[in-house]
Amino acid sequence: MDTLRTDQEDYCGSFFSGLGNTIETRGTLLLGSGTKIPVASLLVYDLASKKTTAIETGGKPNGYLFNVFASPDGERMYVHSTDRLQKKLTVLEMDLESGKCETIVEQTQPTWQTNHPGKRYLGDGKRFLWSTEGTGYTHFELRDLSGKSYGMVSDGDFQTSRLEWVDEEAGLIGFSGFSSPVWMARRKRV
Repeated sequence: MDTLRTDQEDYCGSFFSGLGNTIETRGTLLLGSGTKIPVASLLVYDLASKKTTAIETGGKPNGYLFNVFASPDGERMYVHSTDRLQKKLTVLEMDLESGKCETIVEQTQPTWQTNHPGKRYLGDGKRFLWSTEGTGYTHFELRDLSGKSYGMVSDGDFQTSRLEWVDEEAGLIGFSGFSSPVWMARRKRV
């Protein structure tokens, strides 16, 4: 189970709790213009040991924590973090015992960074195809859970919109995309 805590007692914010793969929002309060954004902390509560661990996410003022998720095998937990202007996305791997975090992926854009990029795990449960905007266009990159990049698997002067299929045995992906005003579907050898 995880929950969110802030540095401001009078802030109600969005509070989440979850068990297994279910996360429930317990309430939301939108802040007005000019209101100080509280520093968020992430806490993990172990039901078996009844121990709460504070996760050290770097707790920056004017930042956001969101999208807590587990690896396919359930052995690792991750959280996304972004600055208030949403120009920099950081994916952190959480050590649930010590509370320490390690940066797995960081992406920065001059204007706005997609803060929930598409991701599809491959059959080994360790590697995944990740949508990135590093070239100025949305394309797919092969990465693993340690953060290692194996390189881009799509490229070009067009936007991809969705990963349609993956054939790991043949080393192919299929995706849809567009180059104004034409929609396209392509397959690419990985």
